[in-house]
Amino acid sequence: FDPVRGERFNTIVMNPPYEIGWSLRPRYRSPDVLERLAAEWLTFADRLALAFPTDSAEVLDDLGFDLHLVDRLESSGRELGIYSSV
Repeated sequence: FDPVRGERFNTIVMNPPYEIGWSLRPRYRSPDVLERLAAEWLTFADRLALAFPTDSAEVLDDLGFDLHLVDRLESSGRELGIYSSV
């Protein structure tokens, strides 16, 4: 998040890189991307909108995100949830 450090935004919209493996738990190209986002997004934005598989949404809760499911949509055979901080 260094490129945006010191900046302020109204909303961040993110579809994090995820890939579901055998365990149905996400694996990330950047293994700590969600941890860093959970810890830092409030320092540079007022709101967060995030697309994430609904069958793995417990990961968001485990990281301390306070997000609400706003909508659902099908994507490549998987249901994505649209989550928002508002």
